[in-house]
Amino acid sequence: MEAISLLTYGKRVDRTTKDYLVLQFDKMKRLFIVQEHKITTFNFPFNIEENLLEDRLVVIDQLTEMELDGANLAILRSIFNELIDGDDYFSLKDLDSDIEKIMDSFEIHTAKDELWLIMKHLMEFEAGYLRRDYDSIRENGRIHPLNHLDINYSNGATYKIGLNSTKSVDELINILDSNTECSFISD
Repeated sequence: MEAISLLTYGKRVDRTTKDYLVLQFDKMKRLFIVQEHKITTFNFPFNIEENLLEDRLVVIDQLTEMELDGANLAILRSIFNELIDGDDYFSLKDLDSDIEKIMDSFEIHTAKDELWLIMKHLMEFEAGYLRRDYDSIRENGRIHPLNHLDINYSNGATYKIGLNSTKSVDELINILDSNTECSFISD
């Protein structure tokens, strides 16, 4: 949700700044979050259109065709924050009334059914998480190499692949792009 806000309402910067986003949008739809010592990337679950009149990007949910504007993002953020930070455990039977309350608190008349579909899509979505790390703090030879890829988000499913050198965002895009030649692991 935060990345969508930055993409739609943030200013465009060149790649010489310290931290920035790259949205690769062709056969693959991936968002790259570029920071000083790491690049985090995941599959981007929405479509993008360019609003030339307002000189901004517009994010559209592909299932509902709903624009994820400021109001819809605020509602979705509130719903997810309630699920994550709420005192009670996640309950599907109560979620409908919780969504209703959140939508009423914003006094915005957005289609609840469309928000449900977006939430369901996000909960089932394959994130395809990958992070290129330069980790001098935890470096430990071949156990935890200085340069490596962390693959998968959760601790139980994650694994790493050591790299002989750091990779730029363009090199990482090329590695992940199924339209370019494949990269090989060699030791």
